[in-house]
Amino acid sequence: MSDPENSSLVISYMTLRKMVGYLGILLPVLVVIGGELIPAGEIRDSVSAYYYSSMRDLFVGSLCMVGVFLYSYRGYDWLDDFLTSLSGLLALGVALFPTRSEEKVPVAVGIFQLNDFVSGFIHYTCAVLLFVLLASISTFLFTKTADPQAMTKQKKARNHFYRICGGIMFAAMLVCGVFCLPVLKNAAPPHLILGVETSCLWAFGISWLIKGEALLGDEVAAGLAPSGTGGPAVT
Repeated sequence: MSDPENSSLVISYMTLRKMVGYLGILLPVLVVIGGELIPAGEIRDSVSAYYYSSMRDLFVGSLCMVGVFLYSYRGYDWLDDFLTSLSGLLALGVALFPTRSEEKVPVAVGIFQLNDFVSGFIHYTCAVLLFVLLASISTFLFTKTADPQAMTKQKKARNHFYRICGGIMFAAMLVCGVFCLPVLKNAAPPHLILGVETSCLWAFGISWLIKGEALLGDEVAAGLAPSGTGGPAVT
């Protein structure tokens, strides 16, 4: 592959990573602000609950974009490919199977017109698995390097922040799980799930912005794959 083709490949991978990061950070901000303004309303209990607001199309569209980006992303090895592709499918599941509605009786929701209890169960399952995978990818996969002896200072700094982002996601999920226990359920702070989801999405977004070298990037683009790997290098 010629140098111009290599450069285009690096740019496309870096751009894809940054797009995923920006979407993760902007999604909770846009749905909350938009949900308050168009029309004016109260802050909802979760990001997912904005499906039942004027922000439905933005919520579903953004998650579908993240899902497609993750599914189409090609990592450094088969495990990277598998986990990011699985994350993409789970993101699509979160988008296409809405959370439970606020109605007191079951209603048909989503493009598949499922009972909202069934749709909500699928939604929650996909969401939990998605955040676990995203946290694991940031903590364990993003920190890998092809040659530990040649690791740059910037790569070491990136690894530090990858672990912080992964730790934030794991910690947020743990807090949510603790307050979901029957003995503590009534003690949960207002908008707990919204806060947990926002924390996870921001940590996920920052992790991918770093992966795309929008933050802490090397001065020289070193993201080319080793000869014959067919994918981007570990950054």
